[in-house]
Amino acid sequence: MVQERPPLEEMTLRQLRKVASELGISRYSRMRKAQLLASVMEAQGISHTSSAPPSALETQEEVEAKKFELGQENKNDDFLSSIDEGLTDLPNGYTKSRIVLMPRDPEWAYAYWDIPNGQKEKLRRQGGQQLALRIYDVTDIKLSYQSPHSIQEYPCDELAREWYIPIPVSDRDYVVEIGYRCADGRWLVLASSERVHIPPVYPSDWIDDQFITVSWDEDLRGKTFMELVPASRKITFHDRPDDIYEEMFGIAEVENQRIAGSMFGSIQMVPGSGQMIEEGVSSYTMASGVGMWSSGGNISGATQTMSGVGLTASGVGQTMSGVGLTASGVGQTMSGVGLTASGVGQTMSGVSLTASGVGQTMSGVGINMSGVGLTTSGVGLTASGVGQTMSGVGLTASGMGMNMSGVGQTMSGVGLTASGMGMNMSGVGQTMSGVGLTASGVGQTMSGVGLTASGMGMNMSGVGLTASGVGQTMSGVGLTASGMGMNMSGVGLTASGMAINMSGVDQTMSGVGLTASGLGQTMSGVGLTASGVGQTMSGVGLTASGMGMNMSGLGQTMSGVGLTASGVGQTMSGVGLTASGMGMNMSGLGQTMSGVGLTASGVGQTMSGVGLTASGMGMNMSGLGLTTSGVGLTASGMGMNMSGLGQTMSGVGLTASGMGMNMSGLGLTTSGVGLTASGMGMNMSGLGKTMSGVGLTASGMGLTASGVGLTASGMGMSMSGLGLTASGVGLTASGMGMSMSGVGLTASGMGMNMSGVGLTASGMGMNMSGVGLTASGMGMNMSGVGLTASGMGMNMSGVAASMPPVRPRKFWLVADAELIIHGATEPDATVTIGGRPIKLNSDGTFRFQMAFPDGLIDYPIMAVAVDGEQNRSIHMKFARETPERRTNTKQEAVLEWVR
Repeated sequence: MVQERPPLEEMTLRQLRKVASELGISRYSRMRKAQLLASVMEAQGISHTSSAPPSALETQEEVEAKKFELGQENKNDDFLSSIDEGLTDLPNGYTKSRIVLMPRDPEWAYAYWDIPNGQKEKLRRQGGQQLALRIYDVTDIKLSYQSPHSIQEYPCDELAREWYIPIPVSDRDYVVEIGYRCADGRWLVLASSERVHIPPVYPSDWIDDQFITVSWDEDLRGKTFMELVPASRKITFHDRPDDIYEEMFGIAEVENQRIAGSMFGSIQMVPGSGQMIEEGVSSYTMASGVGMWSSGGNISGATQTMSGVGLTASGVGQTMSGVGLTASGVGQTMSGVGLTASGVGQTMSGVSLTASGVGQTMSGVGINMSGVGLTTSGVGLTASGVGQTMSGVGLTASGMGMNMSGVGQTMSGVGLTASGMGMNMSGVGQTMSGVGLTASGVGQTMSGVGLTASGMGMNMSGVGLTASGVGQTMSGVGLTASGMGMNMSGVGLTASGMAINMSGVDQTMSGVGLTASGLGQTMSGVGLTASGVGQTMSGVGLTASGMGMNMSGLGQTMSGVGLTASGVGQTMSGVGLTASGMGMNMSGLGQTMSGVGLTASGVGQTMSGVGLTASGMGMNMSGLGLTTSGVGLTASGMGMNMSGLGQTMSGVGLTASGMGMNMSGLGLTTSGVGLTASGMGMNMSGLGKTMSGVGLTASGMGLTASGVGLTASGMGMSMSGLGLTASGVGLTASGMGMSMSGVGLTASGMGMNMSGVGLTASGMGMNMSGVGLTASGMGMNMSGVGLTASGMGMNMSGVAASMPPVRPRKFWLVADAELIIHGATEPDATVTIGGRPIKLNSDGTFRFQMAFPDGLIDYPIMAVAVDGEQNRSIHMKFARETPERRTNTKQEAVLEWVR
């Protein structure tokens, strides 16, 4: 039902102006009420004389106005009344949202605003329901990123343009906002005012009476007779020196009490005491394993780095002085350096993926630390105290490379595993007991076997260097993680695009290989080989010029054996590391046998009809190495390698580009070859992976022959008279691995490294995704780093007894206290706090809340009965002290590296 308008005579001035606006009366905003009423009645055709007689109130207003008439005729009335006749009417608004706050007195402030209707409608469509004013106490804070000391809200009318606001506490700074409150609690702001200061309700505490006499005839223009200095700036010096300090401390105490202090001091707040408005974010939302924690995150007081370095050697990374994981005293690390610094990193002093005379491991360490590293006891790529290697092993053992003491790619009596383990655990890993790259007497090799055990290849039945997802490692495990391997892309046991070999070579590179010039898996005459030795030697090594893992006319096998044992092993009689269409394997055999060998379909060091390699792989699998497709020495994407890795990495491995220990479609060879490159194999032209009496090796040869092969006696992937392995050895010969005595995948002080590269892949290393020697993005190395991952070390994401990764994070805290005073009295009584009256609830209760800064706060509370005779009071004092404050806001938080 539409509400009827009151008579014109009873309308307020505002209502009359609204009617005048509807009637189109010009300049109605400049008229007084009587003039406006007459104009409206005239516009409506109503006779003013017919209106009711003037009320008593109007009569009284006229009488009061007569008091100020001087009895003179004002001649300017007519002139002034017509001075703005040509002006247009003032607009109702200025299309700009604005609100102004002005202090009226210590207890009240006046706010007026101009908000366009379009802006109001916009916020109403967003859910705004109730128009309201909010007044904020912003004393000594910035409202843009701090919350106010107090907030009070006052609903107001949609048609209102001004409002008087009660002030909670005087002598404070306030800001007012106008906006809409939503049903879900949201606050939609229309406009905000500037900061204003409300004057104090109490008398000033500054008393400085100065009396002077000024002559009546004194010319006062431009003269200053006295300057009033605030007490806080005034210091008086007395005769006694102690008085100076007493005066200063007294002033400081008084000022602090005034600022912190009593109700009469207006309860000043500490700057910055506001809480954060923005949503808090916990700095503890870190992934598991992140942050350098105390247990396992570090090794013997070290971290993922070396002294003054990272997972690198002096000034280097996965390399040694100016080299990579190799160079004397270098290796995957350097003595006390390497993947880590002394007792640190992926290695320990004299450790690293290799130590002097070690290889991919450190003495008694390996890619791991005791019980740490890639794995924990019985875990990781290794077993207790092992990593990619085991006690005194590693991918190599003392003086070993990819092998352990007296073992090959395996550890003592095992393969790339530790006792009964390997890159795996007992009965698992690169092998399992009787499995894996080896098992006890098995592994990459077994006693008297090669990469395989009796009747096995580098693997065991259904196993191989690994089983599907097993092998040197397990799925996501292995010596490395996906895209990793013992090597890195184009790196690994080899250098760019090479495997253990390089330019068209095999386990070596032109003079480099797993090494840099004179370094790498070998160095000139070193590396996995030495001159005429090493993984290769000049014309030898895993390859010789034009050779593969074989030597002159040798294969990866030995007389009728090779990587395998009698008629088996890495190859069989007349087989080689591979057989027809196989690699390190033979027809279903080779490095492995049907379902066996180094692998069988989905098994062996390799997989489907491959040998040490799988489809298109050598000692590697497709994109792998000592692994099968995703298996082999490693599991899917793992093993001694990772996907596209292997003993090498993409196109690398123990071989060169497209090679693993093998090459494309080959076993321990490359295209049609073995551990060699195109036309090569573990053998070279005219050689099979092995040949009858040849194989990857021949008696005294193997992957190498005595002093030859992958190594010669105490060398090569083989041992004297062995193939990829020698008696009780695997990819290595007695005390050797893919390395030789003091060599291994590295040479003395070398490692399975390349020039400046080594056992790492871009950002990875001998790691597995989240497992391996490290976690994904980690590894034994990082791109351009060492056996570490980007900013990481030999860690796994929260796995193994490894070191957790390190990352920067922001941290912040804001906190403060509030004081609440509450009570009750008679509902009609008058209650004051510090002389200021407060409003009581209908039941006589009251509640007062404000910030509680450091210092002394004085609260006298008095209640006086309605008759003025009875009164009650309580006088309370509060003192707060904050002995320590180490806080910062979220905006002030910076990235901090936590160790």
